[in-house]
Amino acid sequence: MTKTYHRAALLAATSLLTATLPAAARAAETAAETADADAAAASAAEDEQSTSANQAGQANDRQSLTSSDIIVIGSKAAEAAQITASLTTTQPQAAVGREYIDSTVSPTADFNQLIAITPSVSISGSSNGAGFSETKATIRGFQDGDYNVTYDSIPFADTNNPTHHSTAFFPSTTIETVVVDRGPGNASQLGQATYGGNINMYSRAVKDQMGGQVEGLIGNWNTFIGRAEFQSGAIDKLGGAKFMLGGQYLQSDGALTYSPVQSKNLFAKAVVPIGSSNTLTLLSTWNRNYYYQSDVLKGATCGTGGTALPAGTQLTADNCTATSQIGQYGRNYGLGNDPTKQDYWKYNRTDKTTDFSYSAPRPGWSGVHMTGMQRRKEELNECLALCCEGA
Repeated sequence: MTKTYHRAALLAATSLLTATLPAAARAAETAAETADADAAAASAAEDEQSTSANQAGQANDRQSLTSSDIIVIGSKAAEAAQITASLTTTQPQAAVGREYIDSTVSPTADFNQLIAITPSVSISGSSNGAGFSETKATIRGFQDGDYNVTYDSIPFADTNNPTHHSTAFFPSTTIETVVVDRGPGNASQLGQATYGGNINMYSRAVKDQMGGQVEGLIGNWNTFIGRAEFQSGAIDKLGGAKFMLGGQYLQSDGALTYSPVQSKNLFAKAVVPIGSSNTLTLLSTWNRNYYYQSDVLKGATCGTGGTALPAGTQLTADNCTATSQIGQYGRNYGLGNDPTKQDYWKYNRTDKTTDFSYSAPRPGWSGVHMTGMQRRKEELNECLALCCEGA
């Protein structure tokens, strides 16, 4: 009886073990497959994360990035940037393009006011309104006369010293791009005072397609400005020659009393192909303006040395002495209407007529030494390509 019981128990245990072992094996196999799948997924995720790190230009744990791993991707922020710079420049640089000039800057602005947004640049003057009186730019603390100003890489300045009159040349309609170099420059930058930096203006670009525009604007202080522009496009009968004509007329009473201004500008540019790979650029611009501003009196008076004021008093437009020009005539005082006084407005008229012209052949064959003007043009083309990339 006992033997029969033990035998039955042994058979039952063997049957149970036989049924359990395959199930356990299958469970272990499934767990192993799951672990392998998880490991593979983790590895893939790690590889994907590593790839993303490479694309973002970041280092990863496996190896340092090389130049081939860095991918530059355009973004809306880059497209919306108002200033840019060349990637190959050897000194701090900022460029302002035509799109910013058209959409943001006042249409009456002079060439100094176009660069007010660039780093390390500050603008003073223009008390009579934007473009109605001369301004001065300061670059990294250097005043006008300590830096260079060029137009199409040709330096210009007064005959007596390397300073500049911002309303006497180049209204904003004649400028395509302004590049500010905040450094002493290199051998390709010619001028009297390059050690303080360079303001390099470039003339309007001629286009391949025919087009034109006419606009008239009115503003405060009886201001009127009229503009016209014509692009011929490439003319096949002339070998692909392209021409641009432009003009501007501005008139205003000014923000200050008895300080009217008027200016006229004409602009013409031609790019004529010579042979199969060379071009000749011809440019001429003419400017005539007048304004009323004293060469002796540097602004309206606010107080006199004989006026008794408490020690430490700071004169402002709100506490100018009653006998001062601002105290008598207001904070917008510029000139007066009394012929018996030195500040009579008709005694303080200035007329200026200026012109700027050049012709520049540009060789297209290889092996030719580039002049400073051509080199600067190459840097500008790269800068413009950078501005327009991704647009």
